[in-house]
Amino acid sequence: MININGIRYRDGGFTLDPCRPEDSKQYFGRPDRKASIDSLFSAATLFNTNPHTLIWGGSFSGKTHTLAYIKFLVQQKYGMTEDDIIELIVGAGIKNDFVKFHGMVMDGINQNKFGKTIRKFIKELEQPTDGSDAKIQENMYDEQVFKVYVDQGLNSNFVKAILYFNANRQQPQATISKVWRWLCGRDTTPAERAEIGVDRDTKKDPDMALDILSNYFTMYNIAHRGKKKTILLFDEMNNLTSAKDEIFVNCLRELTRKDNLTIVLAFSATSLKKLGNIVNEHVYSHLPAESIINLLPFDTNEQETEVTSFVRELIAYHRDRTIDLSECIEKNKHVSESVDETLTEEFFPFTNEIIKNVGAWIDQQQEPKRKRYPGEIMRALNDFVTKGLQKDPNTIIFTKAKILPDI
Repeated sequence: MININGIRYRDGGFTLDPCRPEDSKQYFGRPDRKASIDSLFSAATLFNTNPHTLIWGGSFSGKTHTLAYIKFLVQQKYGMTEDDIIELIVGAGIKNDFVKFHGMVMDGINQNKFGKTIRKFIKELEQPTDGSDAKIQENMYDEQVFKVYVDQGLNSNFVKAILYFNANRQQPQATISKVWRWLCGRDTTPAERAEIGVDRDTKKDPDMALDILSNYFTMYNIAHRGKKKTILLFDEMNNLTSAKDEIFVNCLRELTRKDNLTIVLAFSATSLKKLGNIVNEHVYSHLPAESIINLLPFDTNEQETEVTSFVRELIAYHRDRTIDLSECIEKNKHVSESVDETLTEEFFPFTNEIIKNVGAWIDQQQEPKRKRYPGEIMRALNDFVTKGLQKDPNTIIFTKAKILPDI
């Protein structure tokens, strides 16, 4: 990290990186959207509902950062931990293959957490933490015990798989990997499936894969007696918009109906119609209007308030708190005054005039065409710094006259 004129100019310049915890809690330039998200999750906590959310907008509109902010919010205000949050990026390689999608979610859950859930689930049936009668009694036959598991709403093949998993948890990884591959929809041989006790090949059976996902969250909820919530954050869901199999819709329909499971979907899209093959009326019925968040470009009404507000907050966040701004301005105002521009504390080391033209400069860019999204505004500020330093490595103040003379 270097320091340019009182700005903590980190790798990547003026940025908000969703992977940085300190950045993820910042949500600049969209106070209405931030308030909507805060209200949505607050109401869900009050009424014990699941705040399923759909986020959509163009490239650089802030979808990934919105997901990061939601992750920060549920941890900071609602007591969730890293263990309660599953973050997933939907790769373009999934295409129309639901089993691959299922395997991605299972990897997000991970083998260790899956095993812990099984053990807690079994213990809850044998020794309920609420003091109620045990569903599994010591004098039961194996067939009776098996029926107890199935009666919890679980598929019989899934039950066989989790019992095999639990019975072999102390065995070498090679043993557990057989059942984990089956659970994830990956290659298993007929002999391995026979050893596990299952009669379906999940790699070729999307319906069984969906049953596994559904059954896991049912098992998880029972294991925690409905007192622990999980949130699934899906980014780049637009990579499924070419999927044709109805099972993708069925999956979202199923998951949005699970107790204590919240689904947050982020899409790059210019229209909700483009999401119709994976989000239909059955999914929308669990997405109230306030939970559908469209991240529009800033200043669509041609007013500069949103762009300048975002820039003001961004610069303030990067500001070196140890500097005396008034002293810096007094020392350097001759630079701005020499070109009839104004230097103020809120935008230093940029003049007010160059900041007022951020939106216009973005609008001029054609290859590729840009929009006034947060990512593009940050990119513009970094471009201004680069242009200024290329013209004069000793640049202290970034003026419109020097950097944007033609606007």
